[in-house]
Amino acid sequence: MNEFIQNESGILGSPDALRNLATLEEATILVISDSHKNVENFKKVLNEFKGKIDAIIFCGDGAYDFGGLLDLAFSQKSEKDLIPPVCAYVRGNGDPSYISCDFPPHILDIPEKTVLEAGGKKIFISHGHCQSVYYNDSVIINEAKENGCNIILHGHTHIARNEYIDNGMKIICPGSISLPRGGQEKSFCILTIKGNYSDACFISLTGDGFKSYTPL
Repeated sequence: MNEFIQNESGILGSPDALRNLATLEEATILVISDSHKNVENFKKVLNEFKGKIDAIIFCGDGAYDFGGLLDLAFSQKSEKDLIPPVCAYVRGNGDPSYISCDFPPHILDIPEKTVLEAGGKKIFISHGHCQSVYYNDSVIINEAKENGCNIILHGHTHIARNEYIDNGMKIICPGSISLPRGGQEKSFCILTIKGNYSDACFISLTGDGFKSYTPL
């Protein structure tokens, strides 16, 4: 359950929850992006992994979807476990810089980029439009390096990927749970961090539920 406290980096979670996530021997993180008003799919994924994850990272373009689910978890006791203890999120090119919410202080800032520490690793998170990820990775890689991060998460392209890049860094896009591109399926991923190991397991949404997915 999240305590709905936003820190200076825009991350939602209590100081204790953030410290715990940073030092976990094994961290399990749900990574979602580009819901584009498909709040039903967003909620479906959160319900499926309720109580099974340590954090959620939302990579943008669907801030109002995300905000509505936060409000739901805050206001209804039956939904309090919908949101894990830590939530990191960034704004996409279709998102505002802040949204109104039901919980104090009633304005939720949506940062352009942020850094989350989990399982002893630092994760750089940005939607990717400001770094032109459609064209190349050089800008987002440099920004991640400047922040001491070795895992990069982004959205924007709607194309899932999981690649090792410069000096063992990893760059991941979970795809889109609403509008996939490039012949891909609606997808998200589970990021696991354990010691020096980190990897993403992709899952697609089907008419019947979920299935393991290997992006093309």
